[in-house]
Amino acid sequence: IILLGPKRVGKSSLMEDFTGATGHATTETIQLETATIDERQYVIIDTPGFDIENGKKTFYMIHSCIQELRDQVHNWGVLYVASAKLGSSIESIDRQLLQFIDDFCGQGFAPNITLVVTHWNWNHDREKNKMMKHMETRIKFWESFLNNGAQLFHHGRTDRSGHEMIDFRCWYEERAELAQCARNMIARHYGDTEARTPLYVQELRQGIATQHTSAGFFIDPPT
Repeated sequence: IILLGPKRVGKSSLMEDFTGATGHATTETIQLETATIDERQYVIIDTPGFDIENGKKTFYMIHSCIQELRDQVHNWGVLYVASAKLGSSIESIDRQLLQFIDDFCGQGFAPNITLVVTHWNWNHDREKNKMMKHMETRIKFWESFLNNGAQLFHHGRTDRSGHEMIDFRCWYEERAELAQCARNMIARHYGDTEARTPLYVQELRQGIATQHTSAGFFIDPPT
């Protein structure tokens, strides 16, 4: 399962929730951890925060990791992690990342994509209401993925069974419960799903050069 998203949205914290590992407060390189959830083993791949300036560098880090794992993995998943906060720069990164994910995953992979919204850093009702409006706008960016089978997970606002809650869990006070809800989401979304492989991995197996893959052409177009 590959975690993708902008900087400072909680990818590394989410990885720790899945795996029980510690020390992943920030990520400048690819980090791998394993997790056993409902007797299934998962490899969690945490990636550096993606932005316009470092997108190419992050892509080639992901490429190197996939090259090592591609013949060992039976089923793949992608988690796009984002906060509900919006702004012009965030929207620009969001649109670029969504296009990258679309090219990376290809047609038919959407059911193995989970769009994760982090909520646990909202402390006041006024801020929550403001962010809820931002979140509604963000979800509109995701409509094409959701309409093709991608799933949505509100981290901090979803209970253990996957039902959305009215209240928000506090990350600082309810971390253990947040972690269990996140692990349950992995079991629901990826435990018994049809095995799917991203287009990018398929292209590599076919011997297509990195820069000539759909994702490579988008992130690092030939000059």
